[in-house]
Amino acid sequence: MLDGSERRYYDESDINTPNYTWIDYTPEFGDLVNNLITDGYRTQGRYMRIGNTVWWHIEINFEGISFGADNALYTTVPFESTMHTDSASGALHDVSAGKTHAIKGHYEKYSKILQLFYTTNIMTDEPMTHNQPVTLATEDYFHICGWYEVVPSDQAI
Repeated sequence: MLDGSERRYYDESDINTPNYTWIDYTPEFGDLVNNLITDGYRTQGRYMRIGNTVWWHIEINFEGISFGADNALYTTVPFESTMHTDSASGALHDVSAGKTHAIKGHYEKYSKILQLFYTTNIMTDEPMTHNQPVTLATEDYFHICGWYEVVPSDQAI
């Protein structure tokens, strides 16, 4: 039952449509200069696509990962983005210190790349690396989620 000026843009039959199910995929994780860092066994991703809008969630565990150069880190979303935008947020868990750091993602136009950033204490976005905002250890992990508009002709990975 709707109250007052409340609106409903769907009906009960929409709830069981196939578009409202989560689909698993394997996101890539790496640095923007040197290559892929993980092999897929330590990454989990899922998405839900309704029309040209995609909601997604990724978790990356650093167990067994060795980092190389101090380059900006990225992960991938399931479809190419229609524009450069920032509708992703998550948390980096520094397990040894017992701290959590906010992170966000910047989508690249016509790309599946989501570059990872953290916000400094003076409110500027800085690229996340294996040494920033903290030095990452194998027990650390992060999760990030968001939504974005996909290129209409794009296919799932």
